[in-house]
Amino acid sequence: MQILVLPFILLNLFAGLLGGAGMLFQGEWSIFFLGLAWMFVGAYVLSLALLPGMIFAPIAAWAADRDNLVLVAIAAIPAMAWTYTIVAVSCVAIFSGIVHNSDAGIFHLLWGYASATGPWSFLAREDAKAGNDYAALTSFFAQLGVISMMIATLIEPRDTDFYRLIYWFAPLLLIGLVVQLFIVWVETKNSRHGLR
Repeated sequence: MQILVLPFILLNLFAGLLGGAGMLFQGEWSIFFLGLAWMFVGAYVLSLALLPGMIFAPIAAWAADRDNLVLVAIAAIPAMAWTYTIVAVSCVAIFSGIVHNSDAGIFHLLWGYASATGPWSFLAREDAKAGNDYAALTSFFAQLGVISMMIATLIEPRDTDFYRLIYWFAPLLLIGLVVQLFIVWVETKNSRHGLR
C-alpha cells in the first residue's frame, strides 16, 4: 500500500515547488500568481460554495439515527453530488486556466496539479481534524482526476479547454462518488445491525 501511495506523496510534496519555480523561471508571472492566489483563497471560496450541500446533512443524520436507509440515500446523494460538482468545476477550471494557451510543459502540469488540488487537500486535512474522513476520499479522487487531465494534456497539449478536460476528469470523480455512497450505505447498514 505504501508503494501505491508514495507517488501521490511525492507529487503533493514537490508539484507546487517545482511547478512554481518553473513558472517563475519561464517568466509565466500571470499563471504563477493565478495558481498562488487560488492556493491561498481557494479553500475559503470552496467552503462557501459547498454550503448549499450542507442543507441535506441534518436530514441524513436524522435518517441514520432512525435506521431509515432510503431517506439516508435520498439526503446523501444530492449532498455528495453537489460536493463532487464543485470539485469538478473548480479543479478543471483552475487546471485548464493554467495549461491553456501554453506549450503545457512539465512545469505547467505540475503547477496546475498543485493549484487545482491544494485547496481540496487543505480542506480534507481540516475535515479530518473535525472527524470527517470522507473529505480525504473526495480529495484523493480529485487528485486522480487531475492526474488524468495531466495525461490528456500530454497527449494533446494544444487542446486543453475546459470541456475536453472535464471528460477526462469526470469519470474518476464519478467512481469516487459511487465509492463514497457505498461506504455510507455500508456504515449505515452496519450501525443498523449494531456492528459499529
